[in-house]
Amino acid sequence: MSKSEYLFLFTVGPVQSFIAQARKTRDLYAGSAILGEIVDAAIRCVGSDNIIVPDAKSVAKPNRFLAKIYAANALEARKIGAAVEKTAQAKWMEIANEAFENAQVKIQKQSGSPPVFKGTVDILTDSFVRETSALQMLNTVRPCEATSQIQNHLEIYWVAVELNGDYKEKHDELQKLLGAIKNTRQFTQIDEPAGRKCSLDGERNALFYRPGEKDKRPYFIQNGAQQVDELLTPGEALSAVSLVKRFFKKGDQKKQFPSTPRIALLHVIDEIEKSDEGKKFRDLFETSFDELDEQLYYEESLNEAYFRKNGYDEQLENISEIKAQQGKIKERFGKQMTKYYAILVFDGDNMGKIWSGKGYLKELDKLENFQKALAAHLGEYAKWAKDYLSEPKGKTVYTGGDDFLGFVNLNYLFVVMKELRAKYDEEVNQKLRNYFVDGKQLTFTAGVAIAHYKEPLSVVLGDARAAEKAAKEAFKDDGKDAFALSVLKHSGEARRCLFKWQTGRDYLTDNFSRIVEKLKDKQNGFSNTFIKNIDREFRPLMDVDRRNDTSRIDSAFDESFEKELKRLLMRSKNSANATDSEINILFNSVNFLKDCSETPGGHLDAENFFSALHIAEFIKRQLSDDD
Repeated sequence: MSKSEYLFLFTVGPVQSFIAQARKTRDLYAGSAILGEIVDAAIRCVGSDNIIVPDAKSVAKPNRFLAKIYAANALEARKIGAAVEKTAQAKWMEIANEAFENAQVKIQKQSGSPPVFKGTVDILTDSFVRETSALQMLNTVRPCEATSQIQNHLEIYWVAVELNGDYKEKHDELQKLLGAIKNTRQFTQIDEPAGRKCSLDGERNALFYRPGEKDKRPYFIQNGAQQVDELLTPGEALSAVSLVKRFFKKGDQKKQFPSTPRIALLHVIDEIEKSDEGKKFRDLFETSFDELDEQLYYEESLNEAYFRKNGYDEQLENISEIKAQQGKIKERFGKQMTKYYAILVFDGDNMGKIWSGKGYLKELDKLENFQKALAAHLGEYAKWAKDYLSEPKGKTVYTGGDDFLGFVNLNYLFVVMKELRAKYDEEVNQKLRNYFVDGKQLTFTAGVAIAHYKEPLSVVLGDARAAEKAAKEAFKDDGKDAFALSVLKHSGEARRCLFKWQTGRDYLTDNFSRIVEKLKDKQNGFSNTFIKNIDREFRPLMDVDRRNDTSRIDSAFDESFEKELKRLLMRSKNSANATDSEINILFNSVNFLKDCSETPGGHLDAENFFSALHIAEFIKRQLSDDD
């Protein structure tokens, strides 16, 4: 019997909430990696050769894929879709089973490996067997409520339409059908008794816990909840889904993903660990854990409360010696031991329209070829980005090509931002320009949140995503292609600035780098007094709408600003030997920020301009050699 060709679109979630619900960096990494493995299993079920988007060879997998499947009729196409769904669900349960074994909460060990899909004639039967096997092992977990939490977690949607006409038309129909299905918001009602909620997701009942002080069970935790001491902090209580994230590939995660204090110290951590002071400090904790908690390098963490909260009680008797040894580390490396790091996220601009070709492609009949080419180039870029953002610059959490999430050490922030954007243009946009109508291009908008290592991870990630959203909104009428830089100070103060990536050929990140470097330079640089003075003098004059001002008034204002800026820079020189060239570098950089803070409508945003200067000065203080 001849088979017809169907377009098949598959998505799995939740995505943002599953990844963002994290207290530790390992939770963040696990959420992304788990979704990637689930999608990869679904892709293998369909067959890699049938995948259109993403590039099947790419290591990074987004939460959806577009493929062609072949079926004799609609019923057989539905069977294939059901098989892919069951395969994804089975993979999730297999991941959960492995995590539960790592956490030692199963009443019997899994023997052998679960059935693996081999592509036999009846793929629905194969996937059913795999799902059933995984479920049987899942039922050995206690408490038994864990099974329902795992089973009801994934949100899987798929649609298939027969490809018996124009590819573009069928692709649009597929997207509309998926949107309609998602809009119904089908869900399984949570039927759990009243009780303590998970410390990580705040939604499900906590089923696993570590006792708090004096070995107390957490209040209101349900009967039958299991005690798990490893990887949980005292008093922490997790749902089954969160426990899977915490114990996902337990043996590898510490090596794979650093903590936030380690991210902050990446530029100097190797020197600390290899130094005599660092080795002696590490030896004091030899019996407590395999890998040192980098937060202990900071004096503020060396107290009884922190030790008890994190289960280091046995080391309390040595706390005086520990403090003394930490003091030696601080004496040698303290000037480099910043407490701040950055989270960087980006998302491709207008990707929905781009994937559909609407308003972008010269020839819509080449949509399928374009999609394959775009997927291939995004896959190559994703691999490069993952390798590029690695220690000591930072660490990649997830990269799908047109979206990204990673941690960045503050010393490398502006270099990393520029390189990610420039490489995206080089490896993706430029290589696909021939497909586009004139004036269209592939860009992305980024959000960066700089925060203290103690700031809750979910707050920092939320701020980075909010910054990205703010940048997209601010420049939605100007092609987007922008970034927002946000600072969350430990004191509670917050600042944010937004800019286009480039003006002409100049990257704004280079401008920030020059300002920071001139502020750091003790010999031929400048103090921060000019920032405070220019803010006080000009903010009241700049925070006005100049759309209706005459060019004469604009010119007069700009002339006054430039004269005063030069005067203030002369006064804030760190050395009388600073040359005119050095003054001009900083003058031009500051003036450029002011010009770039003017919106397309002609409004000069004083808050944006001065926030940018204060953020640059804040970064300088974190990286400075000053005491």
